[in-house]
Amino acid sequence: MLQSGAFFQDDWRVNSRLTLNLGLRYDVQTYQQPSVTNPRALAAGLDTGRIHTDTNNIAPRLGFAYSPFHDNKTVIRGGWGIFYGNTPSILIGTAHSNNGINVQTLTFSPATMPAYPNNLCGAPVASPSCTAPSGGSASPPTIYVFKSDYQQPMVEQYNFEFEHQLSNSVAFTVGYLGVRGTHLTRTRDINLSPPSPASISLAGSPSAQFNYLQFPKTRPIAGFSRIFQFEDTAHSTYHGLVVTANKRFSQGFSFGAAYTWSHAIDDAPDATAVVPGTDDAKLVYNPLHPRADLASSLDDVRHHFVFHGTWDSTPHTSGLPHAVQMLLGDWEISGILTAQSGQPYTAFVNTDLNNDGNRSSERVPGSSRNTYRLPSIFSVDPRITRNIRLTERCNLKLIAEAFNILNRQNITSVRTTLYSVAGGTLVPQTTGASAFGLPTNDIGPRILQLAAKFVF
Repeated sequence: MLQSGAFFQDDWRVNSRLTLNLGLRYDVQTYQQPSVTNPRALAAGLDTGRIHTDTNNIAPRLGFAYSPFHDNKTVIRGGWGIFYGNTPSILIGTAHSNNGINVQTLTFSPATMPAYPNNLCGAPVASPSCTAPSGGSASPPTIYVFKSDYQQPMVEQYNFEFEHQLSNSVAFTVGYLGVRGTHLTRTRDINLSPPSPASISLAGSPSAQFNYLQFPKTRPIAGFSRIFQFEDTAHSTYHGLVVTANKRFSQGFSFGAAYTWSHAIDDAPDATAVVPGTDDAKLVYNPLHPRADLASSLDDVRHHFVFHGTWDSTPHTSGLPHAVQMLLGDWEISGILTAQSGQPYTAFVNTDLNNDGNRSSERVPGSSRNTYRLPSIFSVDPRITRNIRLTERCNLKLIAEAFNILNRQNITSVRTTLYSVAGGTLVPQTTGASAFGLPTNDIGPRILQLAAKFVF
């Protein structure tokens, strides 16, 4: 794999109040082509021996800074640019190896069979034919292939910002940031026939029916199980409003505050799904209709607020008696407060209802992706420092600090299985250790820390 790029950039000062930033970049990523082509896949129109090189990655950039008034206390900034991402080497390596010839990925059933039953076949025998142990069966191999006209991920970014100096030490900023991602990478199973309507009832309530689509068991491209295609069909958008206020250190005090309202939307892009089963949770729910996964992103944090401040007692004790200065001077109090809304998650069923071979992204029938939210996160991290002057050049700092001093449980993940399947019905998972929404991880408890620092 070879990555090459060239760029041009110039800052043009039009006049004393307007500056333009101009740029143009070109990137190209070339790949070593796979040395083996699977003839059965090629007969179905899938070339496992070729990875397309995207050569039209031209990325212009434009920015400006404008001061509309002569006092230069107000600045308006803005910018727009196109940026191209790289294709991860893990995808390229998987396409080279997992083509049904170099490496055969087989799924054995039933699930009660040994985890590694194929210990009698494999390298160095060419094109091995792995047979399942007695009492079981092996599905046709799963392969990975690049989309024939695969393109690099592209992101278009644009921003606008207004900054005003309220005083000699305080500035206020409000800005907008927008990001639009196209040709984002995803892994998708393309060896599926059109689905048919199906339904399942709720345990104890036969009249409560959940409707969904179910794929036929027969794969349209015979001789293969799942055919995963690395493609460039995913999308994303981001809109963010940012408001900040900052005070430079003066008169013994400084602070900064920032609030962001944002909304991130995507249809489940992912450039790391390369292992059948293990990475199934990263795949879309309906491989033949990936846009059905369009929803708030897993990283969508709607509200985010941060405040930090520092107060030094020394300027406030000048002019006082020496003994008072020794007692009350050289103290520093600082801290960080963080608050944000919770990230979204999806309610799942623990069975492959739609019969696509993936039970890890099986949404509750009739539900959408990422419709639930984790609890909000709130943390206060204070710090007290005592500076002891030993000599003109040597100081001793005694520090006491805490992280999450309120000992709040900030939950970062929960159990997401809302229903299991038993007796052909959906059984709610609302009680016990596996209950839906039960926390499984958090940021951590309160931490207290003492330190001494010698500065010279």
